[in-house]
Amino acid sequence: MAASIVLMLASIGVLLSLAVKTPSNQQQETSSSVQQSTSAEVKVSAPIFTSGPLSKLPAEEQQLAKVLLERFGKKLNHPYWRIRVIESVIKFLQKKYPNDWQLRVRELLTHIFPEQKDLLLSSLESYNRYNDWLKMSQNTMTYSSKEEQLRAIWDKRVQLFGEDAYLIWEQQFKQEKVEKSLATINQSTQPLEQKIKAYSQTLTEVYGQEALDPNQSHPVQLMEGFLKLDSVQEDLHKQDLGQQKQSLRQLRTALGLKEDAIQRLEALDDKRAERFSAGEQYMTQRAALEKQLTGQSLELQVQALQNRLFGADEAQFIRNEEASGYFRYKEKQVIGVN
Repeated sequence: MAASIVLMLASIGVLLSLAVKTPSNQQQETSSSVQQSTSAEVKVSAPIFTSGPLSKLPAEEQQLAKVLLERFGKKLNHPYWRIRVIESVIKFLQKKYPNDWQLRVRELLTHIFPEQKDLLLSSLESYNRYNDWLKMSQNTMTYSSKEEQLRAIWDKRVQLFGEDAYLIWEQQFKQEKVEKSLATINQSTQPLEQKIKAYSQTLTEVYGQEALDPNQSHPVQLMEGFLKLDSVQEDLHKQDLGQQKQSLRQLRTALGLKEDAIQRLEALDDKRAERFSAGEQYMTQRAALEKQLTGQSLELQVQALQNRLFGADEAQFIRNEEASGYFRYKEKQVIGVN
């Protein structure tokens, strides 16, 4: 648990972007893209502003101001974007003024956004206090479970940011709801069909109908999140191939995939099943060879077996894996995933 807090302290940019996604369809820039584009563009040496308060800033600060005004100037009523601006300014100042960047943050924010300075400086104060709390908690706080840790983190966020916390960490808040639902599904004794319905319902409740639109969601990740549940795999492994196909089709349909996409995945399922069937044969026959042979004789017979079952190219991959100690076919197939 302490290790997870250490991860949250890895960088200032990460501290306030824990799984954060943009809050609406009109706000599709992530924290990392903001920082990358900002640092990429702040390289000119010529002034940009020839009059007004910004003209008094050094050239690089003027370029930063231009980028931030164009990108975020009309969005600062939303707390998510205020944090993105604060992080961008901090990153810029840390690089240019590593010894005293902290003293310059408030001044630069005020210069660039004089009309929104009160909102920004209030967010900055909460931002700094939150970071201080995270650093303190790393050394002084222990938690009995991940759930207790998350409750403490959210309590602190709400204490410092109020209801804005649920907008700043909107995507994480939603993801935690989905993860809680998956944990409940994993413990459920309901039939697989009911588990699929419960998962689909959770996604629409949390993300809206976008969750079932493959053009806006990430259907592969959504499917894998469900399919990798132990109880779901237990259910699938109890089914014959026809029942498995029906269950996977139900899941894929529930997540909004169209018929052509489903058929492509079903063709991939067939290849996976064929590969793992060959893998089971391989492990059985390899075990028999190991009882009969040793040394170079065993090695040559195993190589011949690999070539026969998998073809020369795939057999070489398998030999390389086994040389490193990894035997892929000792593992149980995750149906619908590999």
